[in-house]
Amino acid sequence: PFPTSIPVPFTARFDSQIISNLIDLSHTKVSQSETQDTDLPPHYPNSWIPVLESRNIRVNEMKTLTVFGQELVAYRSQSGRVSVLDAYCPHLGANIGVGGMAVKECGEECIRCPFHGWTFRVTDGLCVKIPQLNIVIKSKLLYTECEIPTARIKVWQTIELNKTIFVWYHSDSSSPHWDPIEIQEIERNVWRYEGRTEHIINCHFQEIPENGADGQHIQELHTPAVMSGNVLNKSTFYDLLCKVLKHEWESKWWPSATSPHISQMSLNVKNKLFGYTLLEIEFTIRQIGAAFVVLQYKTVDFGGISGAFIQSITPLAPNRNRIVHQIYSEATLWGKLLAKFLLYGE
Repeated sequence: PFPTSIPVPFTARFDSQIISNLIDLSHTKVSQSETQDTDLPPHYPNSWIPVLESRNIRVNEMKTLTVFGQELVAYRSQSGRVSVLDAYCPHLGANIGVGGMAVKECGEECIRCPFHGWTFRVTDGLCVKIPQLNIVIKSKLLYTECEIPTARIKVWQTIELNKTIFVWYHSDSSSPHWDPIEIQEIERNVWRYEGRTEHIINCHFQEIPENGADGQHIQELHTPAVMSGNVLNKSTFYDLLCKVLKHEWESKWWPSATSPHISQMSLNVKNKLFGYTLLEIEFTIRQIGAAFVVLQYKTVDFGGISGAFIQSITPLAPNRNRIVHQIYSEATLWGKLLAKFLLYGE
């Protein structure tokens, strides 16, 4: 079991097999046994997981994704709805994300495998068409009945919210019991997108939210100005910069009283030059599930400039995670400048 201070629902069972109707595709998934230490907790949390930024997939576009140690394919239909499916066709294992096509069958959105043309409905993954099926049946090489075989490709439960596409992961295939929270300023375009950073982190997934909840380390490691970067070798320039430009932090962490999948933190940071406060920012931080963090900020001075960092954590494979920070800010010149300043520091 994980520490009760982290409101992240994990389970102890790990299933390394992908069950397919017609072909065993377990070799396409990175298994827990491939890691150096098999005594670790489960690598993937039971949670809504951000897998793609909305701006990165257009209408009628298909994208391949690597997440949870396996490959998926995302597709945005003509109506704008995003579906996420397993990438491999259950027929002979072709990757639908490489050369696959978006088609319509009987007025429904489908994707078509590039190998033999098997067509699957994106709403439930059911195979709805096999080209020249009657010829194949007559040949008696494959099927003995005059019906489409019961083949289905897995469709992942998907939500698009806050300019982000989430899929639900659960090791026991249980249904979601909570949903991500809408950030109204982002959904209604009150705040504008001002940029992003992306990093690959090689650690166990659990260590990332634990680090965020650890208020003590902030004062110890992040007192030097963030603009100096991640310099820990104590160079002459670093020492000089730390003497004149510093941060002072005050933080408080607590779990939500009503939603066990949410934790919260208040954070005050003063940016000081020669001991004088240049900029003071109040952060209200919410960890929503295991993989999504909203860091809303507002300056104490300068008219209360507001915005938010959005942190998305995507487990790619055991002990390998992608962290993306997007920043949104109010649509003013000062808001834009502050957002660029904070993004540079991040």
